[in-house]
Amino acid sequence: MSKYKSKTFLKFLKSIGYDGNSTMSDFIVKYIDEYEKAENAELRNMNILTDVLINSKNPEIATPETIFRLKNYYDNIWNDENSHNEKAWELSKKLLRKAAALNHPEALCEIADDYYCDKKTQKAMELYQKAAELGSDKAMYALGSIYAKDWIEFINEEYYDDGIEMDIEKILYWYNKAIERGNKSAMFIFKASDSWYRLGICYAKDYGTPKDEAKAIECFKKDEYGNGDDEWALSRLAYIHSKDDNKEEEFKYTLRAAEFNGAEFLNKVGEMYYKGEGTTQDKAKAFEYFKRAYEIVDDDISIICNLRDCYLKGDGVTQDLYEAFKYDRMYREKLASLVDINIDYAEKMYRFANCASSEGVATEKVFELYLESAQLGNFNAIKRLIEYDSKSNYEDSAIRWLRNSWNDEIKALRKLGQVYYDLYLTH
Repeated sequence: MSKYKSKTFLKFLKSIGYDGNSTMSDFIVKYIDEYEKAENAELRNMNILTDVLINSKNPEIATPETIFRLKNYYDNIWNDENSHNEKAWELSKKLLRKAAALNHPEALCEIADDYYCDKKTQKAMELYQKAAELGSDKAMYALGSIYAKDWIEFINEEYYDDGIEMDIEKILYWYNKAIERGNKSAMFIFKASDSWYRLGICYAKDYGTPKDEAKAIECFKKDEYGNGDDEWALSRLAYIHSKDDNKEEEFKYTLRAAEFNGAEFLNKVGEMYYKGEGTTQDKAKAFEYFKRAYEIVDDDISIICNLRDCYLKGDGVTQDLYEAFKYDRMYREKLASLVDINIDYAEKMYRFANCASSEGVATEKVFELYLESAQLGNFNAIKRLIEYDSKSNYEDSAIRWLRNSWNDEIKALRKLGQVYYDLYLTH
């Protein structure tokens, strides 16, 4: 019990500046604020306030706010690395318990945090719930996080297995309540790059909530790349099912995404028809989708390659080697452009041939790539062709290449023949 009675304490307050124009509790909070900033504050005054607030039951003096503010004062003393006063720690804990007993929401949260750290989840949740009902956004965020668990693993927080099952509806309820109260941590979660994507996965896969395609689509539309786009949302559903190797569901959503005439998805539908993945194999439909994709984007290497193969093998279309060659040429040019845009085409093709060789591509294919580079005058490619030529009779090679140089537009072939001829003379 405090040795300071009401009249004595009022006299003390007046001695430190209380003029009666505000409530005593407001004055005490203000005094503590100013006391912390003062360089030569009277320690005795703070000791008197502490004694009274810990022991008083006067609701005009020992309000939850004044007690919690004083508790923070002692926290600051304890956290001062030059002080680390054990007495300050003890007083802080006493004041914290009293503030919580008077239903101060932040005090309840702090005690709940301690319970959660001690793995006493149910007790922690009772206090968080109470604090949340009193308007604590921190408690609302904490409740959402307990229900969220691995859904928010990208946040640098760790959650142990406390037996509380993930519940999407409760996650959304508490996080949205926290956001309404201005909680920045909850706001961050829904601004994080993959938060809506993760939520969409939950709705798509019956994870923590009943499966709901419409809600999954809405979540994917809100994610970092969604921009309200239905096509993107459907493609995300297709991707999720592809990771689960559910080809039927992957095909269903890819086909729906392709209805928006995106070349990527049209091409993917074509590939699935071609291989019979998730649907009955139909190479005619596959070709149809490849052509539709090409009409939208005519420089995509995958689309070009698919059309080349169809014409080459007569899959889904009448075999046409001329068309196959046309698309093969486009395919090679595109591959070459991906090697390095800062060097000329012949050098690009030479480098690509090197890459193909190191990756174990069939010898005849690598030879063709070096030949294309050589035809454009790349001397390094010409030297590699010599290495690839299985004939040791350089005279025969020279004659063969010189005869093939009848086309004046491919002057490099004559140069190639000359190289072989020179080798013939020196051997």
